[in-house]
Amino acid sequence: MLPAETAGHEQNGNEEKVEFADRSSPLSDSRLSISLQASLLQIVGYRGLVAEVEKLRREPYDSENLDHEDMLMRLWKELRPDCPLTGRISKQWCEIGFQGCDPKTDFRGMGLLGLHNLL
Repeated sequence: MLPAETAGHEQNGNEEKVEFADRSSPLSDSRLSISLQASLLQIVGYRGLVAEVEKLRREPYDSENLDHEDMLMRLWKELRPDCPLTGRISKQWCEIGFQGCDPKTDFRGMGLLGLHNLL
């Protein structure tokens, strides 16, 4: 526990004690500094993560982008390794929960974030 100073005052005849951190202690200053640095690094990290997630959410699925298509095919292979996909646009997508024959339409609201979450 850090050294403390005590301040007192009367309230309804009872003495109330209030403790303050001893500001003259170098130990308390270094602990505060370390704690503040760690907290600020966490905040910066969270902001970076939020920015990355938002970037993925805003990026629409593009069937002309080979990376996007590869991720979609990887999803199929992960969920249905025993059943080859008959075509990029197929009723088979409905078997794993997509709304229609072309799964790209299901990523409109969440963009690539939706596909990344499924993988």
